[in-house]
Amino acid sequence: MEPNKLPVPRQLALSFSKQWEDFGNTSSPALVELWTIIFQTFNDCIERNVNGSEREYSVIPAVTGSGKTLCYRWYAAELAKQSLSDPDSPGMVIVTTLKKETDESVAMINEWACGEVSIAYNGDSDIKARNNEHLLDDHQIVIIQHEYFKRHHHLRSSSRSAYKQMMSYKGKDRELIVIDESIQLIEAIEISEYTLKKIVGWLAENKEKLRSEFHLVDFLRDNFDTLFSLNEGAVEHIGKSTELLKKLSDVLNKSESEVLRILQMKDALELLRIDPDLFSQDFDNPRKSSLVKYMSDLKHILHENLYKYKEGAKLEYRSSSLELPLKSLVVLDATSMVDKTYDNFPNAVVVQVPSVKTYEDVTVKVLTVSGGVGARAITADSYLSSDNIMSLIFDTEVRGDKFVTFTFKALAEQSTEPIDHFGNLTGVNSYKDCVEVYIYGIYFRPSFVYYDYLFQGNSHNPKVFSKGYLSILKELKYSHIAADIIQMINRGSCRGIVNNKAPKMNVTLLLPNDNNNLSKVILSAIQNEMTGVRIESESAKFRTITPASPRDGSITKNDQRIIEYLKQMESPKIKLSVLLKKLSLSVKQQKRVISHLTKEGNSNTFLAYETKQLGYSAIKDGQWYLVSKDIGV
Repeated sequence: MEPNKLPVPRQLALSFSKQWEDFGNTSSPALVELWTIIFQTFNDCIERNVNGSEREYSVIPAVTGSGKTLCYRWYAAELAKQSLSDPDSPGMVIVTTLKKETDESVAMINEWACGEVSIAYNGDSDIKARNNEHLLDDHQIVIIQHEYFKRHHHLRSSSRSAYKQMMSYKGKDRELIVIDESIQLIEAIEISEYTLKKIVGWLAENKEKLRSEFHLVDFLRDNFDTLFSLNEGAVEHIGKSTELLKKLSDVLNKSESEVLRILQMKDALELLRIDPDLFSQDFDNPRKSSLVKYMSDLKHILHENLYKYKEGAKLEYRSSSLELPLKSLVVLDATSMVDKTYDNFPNAVVVQVPSVKTYEDVTVKVLTVSGGVGARAITADSYLSSDNIMSLIFDTEVRGDKFVTFTFKALAEQSTEPIDHFGNLTGVNSYKDCVEVYIYGIYFRPSFVYYDYLFQGNSHNPKVFSKGYLSILKELKYSHIAADIIQMINRGSCRGIVNNKAPKMNVTLLLPNDNNNLSKVILSAIQNEMTGVRIESESAKFRTITPASPRDGSITKNDQRIIEYLKQMESPKIKLSVLLKKLSLSVKQQKRVISHLTKEGNSNTFLAYETKQLGYSAIKDGQWYLVSKDIGV
């Protein structure tokens, strides 16, 4: 693509600044410079794809509220207007988070371009419903959602043909792909007792046609804990297992090559595709969608990148793949300077951009709290958490749509107050007028998310599962949490820009009093990302968990792990010693658990009380203790 056939970034930024002001905003030299960089990056992406250069993620950390969404729509409209005089003008794909954003983009781009140049391709599209993807070739701009892009942009996509048609404009590949907000391109693969149980359930219904598949998966489920020789740690690289392959060959009395064929589950997937009980009104049944993934992932039980992962009492075998785009793309991610995720993406380049506003009128009040800030602590007592939240906002004069609390979904769904959950933040502008933001808790993702990043970013080096990488894993995890919190803060009124400053806003943030390292990462990220922000710290006047009893007010993670294990246990009894071994507790930890479950004086502790609530009791059986449902139910 010749440079003179693409929009001139500086001129385009200046014309966009006038449109920006028509929306009631104020522009500045720093904003014009930012937009110029964004438009130049779009041009570079087009030229790279036209010339067949190396695929690259160009990541632009344009701060929330700086107009990046309007910016890429303006560029799309300009490309479309240019195509009137240039038949070789490139096609563009915009990838957004929410369906309503696809519709908004179409309306705005078509209005600015004075024509039907863009179209949304989503679940409600007639084109998709009627399998008329070839009609997309007539539209220069196509807007899709994250989920569709993640599922189909790679060569192994089950709908590769439809995706290829979507990517075509005038018979050629679209040369510009712009992704709004961060995107998860790592495909996580989970093989667990749960997924095997679901597969076996369906295979049992079709046992006569899929006898070998049924026996194979049934064996994997029944022997799940002993499929490999494992250590006691929470995570461990397994790799490709010749021993398991031989074992399956013996069990099924089939050759190893035949076992590998069965593990592909092709016959089962084909039968599942036409299963009349899981198909209605041309839409996939939710159970069917899950089964497709579970069975498709099964072959990874013998994959060279397999690893063991243990979260509490739950054991899983996991793998992952990073789906590199087939073309270069541009990602607009406001917190990519904080989140170290892209450090583990091959060919990811974070573009340097100017600072466009300061935050001296924004105050972040940090409350250090006893009792924990994760999901278990916050949702353990919903009444207590609701009372705590009300105590935080009780003194504020702000009401209506002027304040919001972000917390966990389980708690948010029970509240009548303006509370939303952490998972509903990306791309949401609903709270842009809020001058008070309360962040009650921290969303801790499972560690396997970060092991997957490290494993992919380090070329599948098994060393990422060693103790030597724990500090790197923690650094990645904490940066991800810090990025989440900055996104939450920027959902409020401080997303705006007035005279190069963020509008006045107050934030209340809960942080744990027992993890100084995490608190330092979060506060440092806020200060670095939000220049001039004021941070005030004090101890919270409340706890997030009520002490279980006067004898023992502490609730440990091991207590919660035991309760979770008992909830999932199908057997009516288990030796207490076996239970403690499965959880890899130290001698000191074991003594504490035994005391809580067997000593009459500890009957009011959290562990004893919750165990009894589940219908279990610890009883003496000879020299052993059994945790059993036989009595005390």
